Amino acid sequence: MRHNFQDAYDFMLKLEGGKILHHNVGEETHTYAGVYRFSHPEWIGWSYVDSGEEVPEECLLDFYEEHFWDKVRGDELPEGLDLQVFCMAVNAGITNASILLQRVLDATQDGIIGSKTIEAAQHYEVNVLGEQPVVDKLRDYMRESINYYGEVVSANPESGRYYNGWLNRALDTGLEAISRVKLPF
Repeated sequence: MRHNFQDAYDFMLKLEGGKILHHNVGEETHTYAGVYRFSHPEWIGWSYVDSGEEVPEECLLDFYEEHFWDKVRGDELPEGLDLQVFCMAVNAGITNASILLQRVLDATQDGIIGSKTIEAAQHYEVNVLGEQPVVDKLRDYMRESINYYGEVVSANPESGRYYNGWLNRALDTGLEAISRVKLPF
C-alpha cells in the first residue's frame, strides 16, 4: 500500500461498521463493508458474499484503492485531507467529496481533483515553522461535510433518518484527520 491508504482504509472500515452485510431502509440492495451493491454490482467480492464465504481482505483493499483512493488522489493530498476526502467519497461519492475539497481550497468546483486542486491542497502542508494552516482546512472540510449532509436532508426529508449518523461521521473523520497532522519538530 502507498502513503496513508492503509490507515485511511482501516478508519473508513470502522465508520462503515466493519465487514458486515446489511440493508439500510430506503436502499435498493445490500451493503457489505461499505460497498453498496446497487452502485457496485460488478465488485468481485459479491461472489464471496453470495456463497457465504469470507471476502478476502485484498479484495476490499483493491476495491477501495482503485475506486476511491486513487480517484481522489489520496497519495497527493496533505495529511488529514487525504482521510477526509477519501471517507467522504466513500459515503457521498467522488464528485461530491471533490467539490467540497475544491470549495475549501477556493479552487474551481468541477468535481474532478486535477493538478490545480492538488497544487492548491499541497499549499496547506504543515511547514517547517510548525504552522498548521492545513488544520484550518481540515476544520473547513468538516464544516462543509456537515453542511452537505444538511442540504441532502433539506432536499430529501426522508433521508433525515440518516442525518445523525452522517453528522457523527463528519465529526469523527474531521477530528481524526486533525489528530493525524504531524508537526515537523
